[in-house]
Amino acid sequence: MSDAVRRGKPSKIDMLPEDIKKMLDEMLRDSGNSQADILDAINRRILDAGMDEEATISRSGLSRHAQKHEAIAKSLRETRAASTALVAELGDKPTGEVTKLILEMARTQLFKAMQQQMLNPSCGLRYD
Repeated sequence: MSDAVRRGKPSKIDMLPEDIKKMLDEMLRDSGNSQADILDAINRRILDAGMDEEATISRSGLSRHAQKHEAIAKSLRETRAASTALVAELGDKPTGEVTKLILEMARTQLFKAMQQQMLNPSCGLRYD
């Protein structure tokens, strides 16, 4: 996945209504769904919403979106693992240096989230 700013027109997924994009992202988070099942459900939802056949997404478009989605999820998992390891090693009672470390990690993650939002404003991914 490239961090470069995209040029050209937005993807079909970027142009979907928010409720359909939210459904797509929720289905991607659920590992019980295959990409074929997701593609069928989303395209059916697009057509049920009265959108044109041209608005349906392709397998390759879904695959690209899923790869971006997984890259973000992987980054979050790695950050959580690193935070857990640091807390285990340093203890859970904040001291001056531990507090500074935690605040710096929070700043870094906030910056990454803001950068991601700027690069792809329609990507409203959440990981609870």
